[in-house]
Amino acid sequence: MESKARHGAQVVEQFTRQAKGYAEMTEKYGSGYDPIELIDVGPDDIVLDVACGTGRLTLPLAARARHVTGLDITPAMVDIARQAQAEAGVANIDWQIGNVHALPFANNSFSLVTCGLAAHHFTEPATVLAEMRRVCRPGGRLAVMDLTPPADKAAALDRFEKLRDASHVHALTPEELRGLGRDLGLTEVAAHTFLTPSAPVDVILSWPISETHSIDELREMILADPDALGVAVHDKDGAPQIAYLMSVVVWRV
Repeated sequence: MESKARHGAQVVEQFTRQAKGYAEMTEKYGSGYDPIELIDVGPDDIVLDVACGTGRLTLPLAARARHVTGLDITPAMVDIARQAQAEAGVANIDWQIGNVHALPFANNSFSLVTCGLAAHHFTEPATVLAEMRRVCRPGGRLAVMDLTPPADKAAALDRFEKLRDASHVHALTPEELRGLGRDLGLTEVAAHTFLTPSAPVDVILSWPISETHSIDELREMILADPDALGVAVHDKDGAPQIAYLMSVVVWRV
């Protein structure tokens, strides 16, 4: 419990410092894939977006759902999400500060529970998915999207990611992510793995700010052997670009 609490504080500290930079980076580059169709959100859905961050998935969900609640542990991230909501003129979203490992909602509260680009920060992803299932109604859906390196590259990618972001825990492989649902007895209804659009390596490395290594040192590590990390790197206009493997999986409760 203390370990989770310490890590939660680390996540808040990291994302508070970098909330604006993270929002700008994800707004410009994003994931390159819109999971809304795969998730199959509809006008009757009452949605919970877990670890919602700056609302990059929350707002598109709200455009189709009856109501969405966005939950995140970092107030600075939710502040940016609220601002994005106001600028978009969206009324059917509420925001809440909370911990993903113990969701502050009653059983069977939502018809759809989502989580985008956050699972690699979870100390106990199986617990989080179990909590998502607990607050989801029977017959509802759960959807998770995150980085998913190949199994033989995951350990190396984790080592690198922890150097640049101390709040990183583990990037699940596609099979590990799908296995979390099987272990809970969920029915998998859709899965898709894709390569993100390329983004400049220096832009990716500028967020978050590493506490131990410079951007030059991190860049050298990536360019030395990108295949060992399970990432794709190519040159564009004289600058190295990077892309990651990512997956989205949808289950029915």
